Amino acid sequence: MEPTILYIFGLFEDAHNQLFCSLESRIKQKGYICRGIELYSESQFGSYSFPQEIRQIQDIVDKRKPAMIIAHSLGSYIAMQLNFTYPLLLLDPSLTIAEIMEPNIREKNNISVYDDGEQCIVLSKEFTSSIAKVPSVEMVCQNSQTKDICIVGAGHGGHIVAEQYAACLPTAHYFFLPNANHDFSDKNDVKEIFKIIKSGLELFQAA
Repeated sequence: MEPTILYIFGLFEDAHNQLFCSLESRIKQKGYICRGIELYSESQFGSYSFPQEIRQIQDIVDKRKPAMIIAHSLGSYIAMQLNFTYPLLLLDPSLTIAEIMEPNIREKNNISVYDDGEQCIVLSKEFTSSIAKVPSVEMVCQNSQTKDICIVGAGHGGHIVAEQYAACLPTAHYFFLPNANHDFSDKNDVKEIFKIIKSGLELFQAA
């Protein structure tokens, strides 16, 4: 099997995401396959429980046995709940899914609807009840199996939350990009992120 890097997308992101595409092209040049994992990729988001989606992502990780896992935003919160020991790079990790979604969930005719002004999605009762019980950022960090973790915080994004992850993971390496936004859309920020990826791969190859 060719060496693989898995990239777990954030909320409502897909393979057309600019950050993913930029990193994917660079990763391929290093001789790795870069596979993106979209949340609820084969069905409507929120159509079944959040823990079930985490289990499906775990199955992909177990099958691919990646050299590294990269996760952006909500993907980072998910990655911290997976069982693995591969190197992990968290890019501007997010709050819990409940903290992200619940402020924008409304009940209409006994139906739960998520509406943030851009996305409007009907959510199953199974999903809404499951996110009400999700673990805190502190808890998922305490339960993490992997010790080789790098975290990148964006100065114009969610660096405060990224620093919360770093504080809960004393062995993690924290990098602060002061001019970056949450999507790391600037080319210089992508270059800095790729330097971190390359260093991690070099350590992996030397092990």
